[in-house]
Amino acid sequence: MMCPQCHTYYDEWDPTKGGDIHAYYPHNHTCMGCKARDDAYAAARVDARERDNDTATHGLQVRLIHNENASKPPLPLAGKMFPKLNGR
Repeated sequence: MMCPQCHTYYDEWDPTKGGDIHAYYPHNHTCMGCKARDDAYAAARVDARERDNDTATHGLQVRLIHNENASKPPLPLAGKMFPKLNGR
């Protein structure tokens, strides 16, 4: 059976079923896009509170719009063929 939250299998953690209590370790990662969206939501909530308008953020959607003037790092495989392995 799989946990609906973390998507690991319960047996993977259970030593009595061949698993290990240290089957996984947590790893933190910050997505800058998600952070920008979350910051925009937080700012909108603060603004709504300051205006004493509890419904100001109802239905609010924050979309990320690409900044065409920002530098673009190359994507690892963008527009490239996969390398041949062992002459194949």
